[in-house]
Amino acid sequence: GTLSRDKHELLFSEFGVNYNNELEIFKKGSVLVRELTPIDVVDKDGKSVQRQKMVVQIQHCDIIGDAFWREHPEILSKAE
Repeated sequence: GTLSRDKHELLFSEFGVNYNNELEIFKKGSVLVRELTPIDVVDKDGKSVQRQKMVVQIQHCDIIGDAFWREHPEILSKAE
């Protein structure tokens, strides 16, 4: 396999691009996760109330490291 530093050097020497300055979307890709999100709705009496709804979120992050899995333990938990 190739080493990351060799790929970074090639990217910089051939194209003048510093990999470390690139946005996460270009370095890590995209992950879709469902998250419980508060939303404002109007109830039957016309009052504004807050509810929870599962919403698909796009994240550009490292899923190899532990931080992502600590933030989203439900992904690997067994369904009940």
